Amino acid sequence: MNHAHLIPELLSKNKSHNEYECNQCNVISGKWETSLGTFTLPIRLMSMLKNKKGRIPKFKSRLDKYDYPTEISVDNTWKIISKLATRDDFLIDEINNSGKLKFRLGGFNPYHVYKAFLKVGLSLMSNEILEKENWMIKYLFQ
Repeated sequence: MNHAHLIPELLSKNKSHNEYECNQCNVISGKWETSLGTFTLPIRLMSMLKNKKGRIPKFKSRLDKYDYPTEISVDNTWKIISKLATRDDFLIDEINNSGKLKFRLGGFNPYHVYKAFLKVGLSLMSNEILEKENWMIKYLFQ
């Protein structure tokens, strides 16, 4: 057996463990968590949600047609630092006196994101429910 987390540590350090997950299942769910990490990166960065190492993640966009990526991070004074590849990555709304960052995410699999969240939900269920409804676990790993 493995020492897997109920809630992925990319969503912050936590002590919740799943004692029922085997090593092979942990490897499979790790692939799902990679997609979850990419998908949730903008909200984790802008919410300043620290990871298991106590750091706020940094964002680096895909290149698309530009020579370098857009990079966004937070410094130790909680100030957002950005290096834009194109002006289109930050849109200014003068009417509402606001701005909008555009996050050009790298590749991720939306189905893997769904499975990562589903695994968290199933991990939080009681053993009694999972024993009665074991089709959910079979569905998760099909």
